[in-house]
Amino acid sequence: MSAANETEIEYKTQTLAEWCGAHNQPYTSIEPGGGMVQRFGVGQKFLDVTSPPVFLGRLSDSLILPVSTFSCTPDHTLIHAGLTHRDYALASDIGPFLIEDLAENKFLLRIPNNMPTVDQECIFLGGRANFGHFLFESLMRWAIGSQIPNSDSLPVAIYDGLPARFYEFLDLAGIPKTRRILLDPAVPTRFRRLWRASSPLYRSADKDPLWWPEGVRFINREVRSRALSNDSPPNTTPRPILYVARGAENWRRILNEADVIECVRRYGGTPVSFDGLPAKEQVQMVGNARAMILPVGAAAAVSLFAPMDCAVLELVPPTIGALFGPVAYATCLGQPYVRLLCPSATPADVAAAGLKIHSIERIDTDYWVDCNKLEAVLKTVPPG
Repeated sequence: MSAANETEIEYKTQTLAEWCGAHNQPYTSIEPGGGMVQRFGVGQKFLDVTSPPVFLGRLSDSLILPVSTFSCTPDHTLIHAGLTHRDYALASDIGPFLIEDLAENKFLLRIPNNMPTVDQECIFLGGRANFGHFLFESLMRWAIGSQIPNSDSLPVAIYDGLPARFYEFLDLAGIPKTRRILLDPAVPTRFRRLWRASSPLYRSADKDPLWWPEGVRFINREVRSRALSNDSPPNTTPRPILYVARGAENWRRILNEADVIECVRRYGGTPVSFDGLPAKEQVQMVGNARAMILPVGAAAAVSLFAPMDCAVLELVPPTIGALFGPVAYATCLGQPYVRLLCPSATPADVAAAGLKIHSIERIDTDYWVDCNKLEAVLKTVPPG
């Protein structure tokens, strides 16, 4: 049963294009999608990554559920499709507001009667607490949002309470603090006029990855142009090889990381950590790199801001697909990319290393790096 300050409403799913067409609101299809981006060998099969439909439109009198990027509108429509990388998990993203998943793509939701209201016309970007997800689910959306008419004068709605450096990346992308509307991530917010932009990176209904290269290139250009401006420190010579160390992480640890660091150093590489560094310093650190060695994880997403000729080597255990982040950025930017598959560690391995098992999730498994294979790849990196 709903509380006194809540109303149960049945919503149906509908695309942004359908809603805008029915309500005479502006909608633009920038690209239809379906173009081949890259073919990858996956075991005995091939995975074809194609480009997504890229679009934007304006809603009127809509509300945004917290954390989820779905929009409910007065005529009981739930807007979806391309507005999050999790379109295949619609019901779970609706979260605590879902009462029942009904037939024929309808949902019964519990909506509060009173909520904050934004009267200004604005652009919604949202926000996620994980750095990698913030980049490809939120910041990347600006590549499309920036094409909205008069976008340089419209405020941008982003969630409050994100790490400080996330807002610094907004500055570098051209969205200063003076243009930001901070939303409470715990409650729905109603908007009078709200622009929604699809994501350049998301998954299809069949869970296939979709990448729009121009969106990735746009964010790379915007952020690098501001972080590597004339007042930036001079480029280092020779250009560095950077290893993004896992260090004291509680999961997806590299049990022989000391051996990995020794191997990297033999080839002139430097272990680095981005913990506590402002966004501009992070971009400056990778901005002239000739190679990056990246254990899979949120920090690896900083390769988005490396040069287009930077060689990217990603270390990935077999229990995680990792089809967003460095592999997507490298493909879209033209960075030379190698994925080194690493064997998972057993519980006995973890115990023998004197470590505590913090997670039993397969995607968070600890693993080993074959330093012979790592060395073979490092030998191919051009001199600085």
